[in-house]
Amino acid sequence: YEWGEDSGAENSGASPDAHAALNFGGSNTEAAFGIWALEFSSDGKHLLAGSSDCMTYLYDVEAQELVFGATSHLDDVNTVCFAGQDDQVFLSGSDDAMIKCWDKRCGAPGGPGLSRPQGVLQGHTEGVTYISPRKDGRYFVSNAKDQKLKVWDLRLMGSPDSKGSKGRVSKFEWDYRWQDYPGDVETVKHPGDRSVMTFTGHKVVQTLIRCRWSPAETTGQRYVISGSQC
Repeated sequence: YEWGEDSGAENSGASPDAHAALNFGGSNTEAAFGIWALEFSSDGKHLLAGSSDCMTYLYDVEAQELVFGATSHLDDVNTVCFAGQDDQVFLSGSDDAMIKCWDKRCGAPGGPGLSRPQGVLQGHTEGVTYISPRKDGRYFVSNAKDQKLKVWDLRLMGSPDSKGSKGRVSKFEWDYRWQDYPGDVETVKHPGDRSVMTFTGHKVVQTLIRCRWSPAETTGQRYVISGSQC
């Protein structure tokens, strides 16, 4: 949808609910999947998306065409974001409990460089619900269904060939939409945790609870903030 202060019919003659459909399925007319996460690049030219088909997509808004789509995870991709102001590096987080790092400079669109991540960050033991970057190209925070908010440093990411975390840690059969987390937050830990700090005390259930850095203008981003199901 397009909106602006003078986008209304009274001011510009344009319909206030004018919209255009963006085809993330590309040439595959039979593709059927849900888009769970979206984020614009800083210049507004590209749109990053995470989907229910385990894919991460990059879309050129001006050209209205798909730049690339990569099978990035083993489960739904719940969250995506650009790591820095230059929009070259971006992150994806999934229900497979993994966070992956991608770099647009590593290969031409559609080439092998964009079909695999540049690194992975293990540490969560349940699905990742949200990622929020500090926009310095280094640090970001994440929330997950293991009831933990984590702070990460991209310089500590592991090899993209690292095995998925869910096969190596305690795993519970539960549904966060109507059940409480069945594990002990203090004792269930990832043996290869690459995060630099972990916060607990909030509840990540019923919906994909978000987290953020506090405003740079007023707090210098000294704090991290999370929603919670009371």
